[in-house]
Amino acid sequence: MQKDSSPTHVDCVVSTGLALSATVTNFIQERISKEPVPLLIWSEPVTGPVRLEGFSGVTTPEGFHQMLTRFPNGLPLAEARLFYPRGMLHLVADSNNVHWAAWWETNSSGDNRPLWCPPSGSSSQPIKMRCLQRPVLLCKAKSPGQLQRGLQQLTQIGDNVLVFEYFQGIILRWWRLEPYGSEQKPVSREG
Repeated sequence: MQKDSSPTHVDCVVSTGLALSATVTNFIQERISKEPVPLLIWSEPVTGPVRLEGFSGVTTPEGFHQMLTRFPNGLPLAEARLFYPRGMLHLVADSNNVHWAAWWETNSSGDNRPLWCPPSGSSSQPIKMRCLQRPVLLCKAKSPGQLQRGLQQLTQIGDNVLVFEYFQGIILRWWRLEPYGSEQKPVSREG
């Protein structure tokens, strides 16, 4: 496993909005049904007294489809993050609506909204950020006391992901994930 990268400096844009009469699960399904699809999806179910067997918090779009088939009565999600190259879409459930926030790296002084970002919503001016990149080992507890390395059975993403942390000064503002396993190479920060 490689060491942490040296920090790079990037400009990021933030956009926020509200999807009326939507659920987080439906919002994700809509996003993964068209190009560009996210690299990874992190989701958190609505809390309840019963543990959801077969639920995987980090998965690929294909893994998300497979996970939904294990929940024929629906999968109520409280929150999710869809990770794209150089950006992320954060979704939070609120009654019958979904609040969303998107941010992405930009190379220009304009909005430069990516195709995966919802078209509505307000956008910020570019914000100067410091980005750190490092690999993270994924593990899953099969049962209490039994730790399984990697998440291949549920996610097809291998043992590791790269985490990108975006700092404004010393404050961590955003983070995102990209796949990085034995078959994948680290993502280049250039171009």
